[in-house]
Amino acid sequence: MENKKKLTIIDADSIAFLAAHNKKDAEKEKTFDDCKLHAEEIIKNILIATEADYYICCYTVRSKDNFRLKFYPEYKQNRKFKEPIPFLNEVKNFLLFDSEYKSMATFDDEVSWEADDLCLSYYNHFKDEYECLISSPDKDIKNLNVPVYDYKKLEYNNPSEFKENYSIAYDLIAGQSGDGIKGIEGLGDKAAEKLLIGVLEIDFFPVVLKAYINKYGLHVGIELFYSTYKALYIRADYPKERLLLPNEFKK
Repeated sequence: MENKKKLTIIDADSIAFLAAHNKKDAEKEKTFDDCKLHAEEIIKNILIATEADYYICCYTVRSKDNFRLKFYPEYKQNRKFKEPIPFLNEVKNFLLFDSEYKSMATFDDEVSWEADDLCLSYYNHFKDEYECLISSPDKDIKNLNVPVYDYKKLEYNNPSEFKENYSIAYDLIAGQSGDGIKGIEGLGDKAAEKLLIGVLEIDFFPVVLKAYINKYGLHVGIELFYSTYKALYIRADYPKERLLLPNEFKK
C-alpha cells in the first residue's frame, strides 16, 4: 500500500508572536524586515524538520468575535490592556497575504475560530488522506491526543487520551490565568493535583463537576462547569468544505 503524504498543520499565531516579539534587554530591536525574515525561517525550518510534503498555516482572525465569548465572556479579556507587541499585526498580515508560505484557514462570517481549533479541525478532516502532524509550542495543543511537534523545543509529544482528559479536568479546577479562565474560585494547581490524584479517567469530569457544585451550589455549579469547559475545549468540527486545501511544500 502506498504511503500517505505528510501534512504539517502549523499553529501560525505562535510564529507571528515569536517573530515579532522584542525582548528588550536580550536582543537589539527588530525591524519589520527582520520580523518577516524570522517568520519565514521558522516556517521553513518546521517543514524541513517534519519532512512535510504539504502544509497549511492556521491563524486566529477577529478574536473579538471569538465563539467562546458566548459561553465565557471573560475569555482572554485580561489581554486587552497589555502593551502591544511591535509589528505583531503586520507580521500576521504578511504571513497571511504576502509570504512565500502564505496560507490561511477560512473562518465563519459571524464568529471567529482560533488557530488551535482550526489546527485540530484540519487534523480531524484530513487524517485519513494524509499523515497529519500539528506543529505548535502551545501547551493545550501538546496535551491533545494527536501527534504534535513543538518547534521551539524541537520535540514531539506523546499522544494520550488520558493526558488530554486530565489536562482539561485540571484546568477546569485550576483555571488558565493567561486566558482569563478562573476555574474554581479559591483553588489552584495544588488543589487540582489533590482532587485528581488516583482518580480513574472515566471519573475525571464527575469529580470536577461535584467540586463545582460543592463550591457554587447545584444550578450555578453546573452552569459554571459547562461554560468553563466550553472555553477550554478545543473544537475539531470546523466544516471541511470551508477549509482551504493544503499547500504543497516545494523543497
